[in-house]
Amino acid sequence: PWKIPGGSFDTTKDRKISDTAIRECFEETGIKAEFEFISFQRFAFRSPSLFHQPDAYYIARLKPLTTEIKMDNVELAECKWMDINEFLGQVSENARKMFEPAIKATTGFKELSITQDQTYYILEHE
Repeated sequence: PWKIPGGSFDTTKDRKISDTAIRECFEETGIKAEFEFISFQRFAFRSPSLFHQPDAYYIARLKPLTTEIKMDNVELAECKWMDINEFLGQVSENARKMFEPAIKATTGFKELSITQDQTYYILEHE
């Protein structure tokens, strides 16, 4: 099954959610990108997949700055640019419920850095 690039927040490398999204995209695909907005968020107080710990999951809209794929062969079996509808047709129903609105979103949460240690996320409206 296909997935979008992703991974965990790394306190030694990331200060904001956007840092994680940009870093994971580059590490897995070799694509350089810039953050646009968070288009989806889910918070589970007791996630069964994470030893019953709270789990925060975000989908970020990134704008690609490069297009040549340089896949991470350790983490991925295959990597390619794909049509949105093709992608949505090849994921589970639960994944589609998250991905479809996130992919089609034209606005979302923007980052607003207040200080070096504080970043807030505000909902952008058109």
